[in-house]
Amino acid sequence: MLFQKHKNTKNYFVIDENCEDYEKIKNVKGVLKKFSLKYYWAIYNSDNCIANEVPLHLNILRSNNKILRKCLAEKKLVFLQHGVTYLKCHGKNSSYITGREGALDYVVAGSEKEKDVIVDMLNMEEEQVLKTGLPIFSKVEYKHINQDSEDLVTIMLTWKPYEEQLLNFEESETYKSTIEVCKMLEKYIPKEKINIVSHPKAFDLIKNTDLKDSLWNKPISEALGISKLLITDYSSVCYNS
Repeated sequence: MLFQKHKNTKNYFVIDENCEDYEKIKNVKGVLKKFSLKYYWAIYNSDNCIANEVPLHLNILRSNNKILRKCLAEKKLVFLQHGVTYLKCHGKNSSYITGREGALDYVVAGSEKEKDVIVDMLNMEEEQVLKTGLPIFSKVEYKHINQDSEDLVTIMLTWKPYEEQLLNFEESETYKSTIEVCKMLEKYIPKEKINIVSHPKAFDLIKNTDLKDSLWNKPISEALGISKLLITDYSSVCYNS
């Protein structure tokens, strides 16, 4: 694995145990299971972080403890952003603007246009923004979906964190909006052709509702790679699609 080739630094690779590749590499030296004790030890003792999440999100719960937040925020970060930045407007009070708590050291961008947006919006230097494209779509053939493709639809609505505390998730706006869209679609296509992509924190909640059979349990990029239609609201996934 690439991270093992650098012998002058001590490197770790973090992977979720639910990932399909976990069993293949879990015993490799330097591989850490996400949210394990060794994971937390490495996170808080590391100097640098290369991730598709910002350091402040690396806890199961986002701590407001000043010492813990400072420890995470001060790490040098190469941010492998997991979506296009366009709809993520960062105003003057954003934590990620240069000089503030969550400032990025480097970030990847999908295009020259997006690079310009990031430089202007986050007050970054051009050399800090790496125009690489988005790796999650490297295996998707360009313009491979056409009129003859299967009529598959993906629903991906924005998650509302405050709804996580509801005793009955079917009372949430997330559930009500999703079921409403599903019922409209079922007038035109079979139910089995509808995929619901959920935020990880809402997955188990939706899994306990009558929407469970439509839940997508693979990478988002794979869902977008086969979808003729994406239905979303305020989410940068529309640009990914």
